[in-house]
Amino acid sequence: MAGVIFLIFGLVAQLVFAAAKLRMQSVFPASVNLYSYEKH
Repeated sequence: MAGVIFLIFGLVAQLVFAAAKLRMQSVFPASVNLYSYEKH
């Protein structure tokens, strides 16, 4: 049961992260580009 909860939590976290990334790109494109460049 704990594994299922963890799996669902992981999927929700990915969706939230993707939505936040899209929102940041539309609002702060320069900051997101700089952050992506620093990550690589």
